[in-house]
Amino acid sequence: MAGERTEAATPRRRREARQEGQVGKSLDLTVALTLLATLLIVQQTGGAFLNGTAAIFREAMATSTRPLTLPELQPFAWRVALQSLVLVAPLLLGSVAVSLAAGLGQVGLLFSLKAVSPQLSRLNPLLGLQRLFSARGLVELGKALTKVLIVGLVGASVLAEHATTIITTLALPPLAASTVIASIGGELALKSGLAYLILAAFDYAYQRFEYEKSLRMTREEVKQEVKQQEGNPEIKSRIKRIQRQIASGRMMAKVPKATVVITNPTHYAAALAYDAVNDRAPRLVAKGVDLIALQIKRVAAEHGVPCVENVALARLLYTTVELDAEIPSELYQAVAEVLAYIYRLRGQR
Repeated sequence: MAGERTEAATPRRRREARQEGQVGKSLDLTVALTLLATLLIVQQTGGAFLNGTAAIFREAMATSTRPLTLPELQPFAWRVALQSLVLVAPLLLGSVAVSLAAGLGQVGLLFSLKAVSPQLSRLNPLLGLQRLFSARGLVELGKALTKVLIVGLVGASVLAEHATTIITTLALPPLAASTVIASIGGELALKSGLAYLILAAFDYAYQRFEYEKSLRMTREEVKQEVKQQEGNPEIKSRIKRIQRQIASGRMMAKVPKATVVITNPTHYAAALAYDAVNDRAPRLVAKGVDLIALQIKRVAAEHGVPCVENVALARLLYTTVELDAEIPSELYQAVAEVLAYIYRLRGQR
């Protein structure tokens, strides 16, 4: 049916959509990858982080035994801040790097002012309700409930698996109990993160599908875009016709200055100009077939330019010589005979 968006998006349509900030990406995928990266960094650097934190506290406790003067307090504060920054730097830098990589991997490098510009329509509560209860809004709600359900089930299964161990920690010393709880918590977070990542992968596929669907075009839109890129055929034809008319007018203006017009009686006409002093060889200043040939002969007759009938030569000049170009050397002999004939006629007069 007419008006149905059945055609794949053209490169121009994709480029315009990208400039407006419309891209196929999944925020869940970025969050899931960042979460897992954060968990892995914590697992790898957790021991160093705890040791470094303990060292900072020990230094703080050691200095608290006596009051610090202002000259002593400032370098101590800077030292503690620097040590704390070094401890959290792997976590911060790693999380930011993975988040940026996930975004770049999905959409590449993109900055769109239109995508970040405020839109007053988003402040309209009626439009907000329409979006909430639209088909897309219901799909997003279903996705959110699915994520909560699956991640919750994964978390519940981990807790159920370690239920006995968790109960036994009540009888353990605080340090040992915290170690066990930390281990179970790490497993819980990792498995939940992996489940979330799998869901995010499906969400990314869905977002790409919806994105491609939103870019589809009607056949009329594709045809219109082709016209805009290649130019309207009617306009191009008109421009070419005007260009031919202009070129024909300029060509006809040179016929009165021609030395001779060589013709095939009805079909071809070729006007040559030759100045023995300034020209190396005769130059073709006008040529044409049928109606244009008749017009060349008419203009020549009006201005006293002689016309000589030579069927083969007229055809050769028309087909092998460009306008305003000198004739090729292989035609010198034939043209020279025609010019000699013209000069004899003029001499007799």
